[in-house]
Amino acid sequence: MSVGSEVPFYVANLDNVYKQSVKWQTHLPRVKPFYAMKCNNTPAVIRTLSALGIGFDCASKGEIEILLSMGVTPDRIIYANVTKPPSHISYACASGVDMMTFDCEEELLKISTFHPKAKLVLRISVDDTKALVKLGSNFGVKLHAVVDLLKEAQKLQLNVIGVSFHVGSFCSDSEAYRTAIEDARLVFDQAKRLGFHMTLLDIGGGFTGEEEFPERALIINETLDELFPVESGVQIISEPGRFFVHSAFTLAVNVISKKCEAPGSADKTREMIYFLSDGIHGSFGNVLFYADI
Repeated sequence: MSVGSEVPFYVANLDNVYKQSVKWQTHLPRVKPFYAMKCNNTPAVIRTLSALGIGFDCASKGEIEILLSMGVTPDRIIYANVTKPPSHISYACASGVDMMTFDCEEELLKISTFHPKAKLVLRISVDDTKALVKLGSNFGVKLHAVVDLLKEAQKLQLNVIGVSFHVGSFCSDSEAYRTAIEDARLVFDQAKRLGFHMTLLDIGGGFTGEEEFPERALIINETLDELFPVESGVQIISEPGRFFVHSAFTLAVNVISKKCEAPGSADKTREMIYFLSDGIHGSFGNVLFYADI
């Protein structure tokens, strides 16, 4: 970056990524994180998380390509997208990425054609009404339709190894995780009656690194110990993103212009407006998205 440059840039402190990994391990020791690549795929972040033994959640062929090119092995990747293009499924198959999610019959048909040996994780729809960013309307099979979908997987001779859910991002109610884990337990029991042997539970993402995390983790741990105890042999994973990187990056911007608004007739105060080199049409575009929710 040259002196006097007006180009905005990020400053990263990777120590914070490490500290967040310690925080996760301290509060959720049974839950293996698979970092959500869509959050921030900066190479330095990927290398740091990979060195810490963390897995990765990918939503596209491009994200898988990035990880494989950096030496991440396929067994540390979950292709957690329930609407995958056939060519991307084929690429995952050829690359040895076997674990992937689904939530409908259409996806099962594609997988049976392009990756019949995949290890499938059934994404269920759970209550996300307490979340700022709700995902249930687009992703996840409703509980009443689970049995029929599992029977279709059986018919196609596909291997369903587990269940996943997502309570939504910025969830304000820790109890949502308890209810979702209870729903997952019901699905495990239904699958067992059909002859499936499930060994994985994915509790999704949406975590932040703020004060509520320890309380949230406590409820998750209590519910897991009750419904999926260690002796059950079920592996617990999650897909956190911003939890690991939100405090690691600082955006540096320039004030490129400013103007002083004249006071109104009733209000004698003057207001200064600053214009920055980055904002809601760039790095803070999600502010507009959240404002519409």
